[in-house]
Amino acid sequence: MRAESSAEGAYKVSGGLHGVGASVVNALSEWLEVRVYKDGKIYEMKFSRGNVTQPMQMVGETDRTGTEVVFKPDPDMFTEVTEYNYDTLHTRMREEAFLNAGLSITIADRRGEEVISETMCYEGGIREFVAFINRNKTPIHDGVIYMAGSREDAMAEVSLQYNDGYSEVMVSFANNVHTPEGGMHEEGFKRALTNALNAYGRKIKLLKDDEKVSGEDYREGLTCIISVKLTDAQFEGQTKAKLGNSEIRTLVSSIVSEKLEEFLEENPAVGRAILDKALTAARAREAARKARESVRRKTGLESGQMPDKLRDCNERDPSLRRSTSSRAIPLAAPPPRAGTPASRPSSPCGAKCSTWKRPGLTGSMAMTNSAPSSPPWGRGSGRSLTRKNSATTKLSSWPTPMWTAPTFGPCC
Repeated sequence: MRAESSAEGAYKVSGGLHGVGASVVNALSEWLEVRVYKDGKIYEMKFSRGNVTQPMQMVGETDRTGTEVVFKPDPDMFTEVTEYNYDTLHTRMREEAFLNAGLSITIADRRGEEVISETMCYEGGIREFVAFINRNKTPIHDGVIYMAGSREDAMAEVSLQYNDGYSEVMVSFANNVHTPEGGMHEEGFKRALTNALNAYGRKIKLLKDDEKVSGEDYREGLTCIISVKLTDAQFEGQTKAKLGNSEIRTLVSSIVSEKLEEFLEENPAVGRAILDKALTAARAREAARKARESVRRKTGLESGQMPDKLRDCNERDPSLRRSTSSRAIPLAAPPPRAGTPASRPSSPCGAKCSTWKRPGLTGSMAMTNSAPSSPPWGRGSGRSLTRKNSATTKLSSWPTPMWTAPTFGPCC
């Protein structure tokens, strides 16, 4: 691959600035050759396993500009495989062609008897990138939405289109380096997209004033490409998987908010189609949530698990217990069985008083042979109790014992 660049500001925007990648490739190659086409002349330099085998020298003249690097992987270093995968390289070269509108890239595989070659050039840039991803899908609106802007030494461009699918495809790049873990540019886009669509939905009365749709629902069926270029890119980690520049989040957010609002005002049919799809996704998500809760409750009851509000409290600390009522109601102690002698309470002074009387039932208790079906406490004995005052009266149910308070006389 040959890349053309001007001498002044050649590395104003670049994924790498220190030449570490070229040094590593040189060290891991059996041989490496570099040819530079500049000022009508060709300069060449050769290496072998990192050592110079031919110093820089002029080897010819040309009317082209650019740099050519040719190398062969070292089999002593790569013991398992030394052959490159054509599909992997082709995918990467195609991304470069999409990200640099108008740039022509040719990839050729001459290892076999038949040469495989393809030249890629996309004048539409990332707009064609989105169309390429959606080539086997059904878009819900015609055309691809494109937004771009710049601030100082940074620029950003965003391209998106909705389809009738349910998955989200968001691919982001920083200085043409793919950032699979996203970063600040993706955060700025997601925030601006959700706010802009919510504001537009309330404006056209499709959403209530206090109603909001989540960003996850707005990104259902979305295909989006985000590409930013900046002079001082700060990646998290050596793999450059995530962009950490906070200022790029503000730039992307402002661009999407402004440009998307203008687009929706000029294309109300597209805006309504996007909102309808998002509202359908929100209703489906809410219905799925309720169905999951219903299944979980049913499964819990079938397995013998009590609902949370009916489970016994296992907490020993009273201050940590929760009550459904505003105040606690003490449980009444059950009355003792009939005929069970009451324990003798102590006198107020703790001594044996001659005038102290044991508390007991009022009146006297008599037994009859007529018994109810089941007594309210204790085991049924087949007999019923009656209470006699002046005459014996048979009761239809068990009587409630009446206890007299103990009386105390003067203590010894």
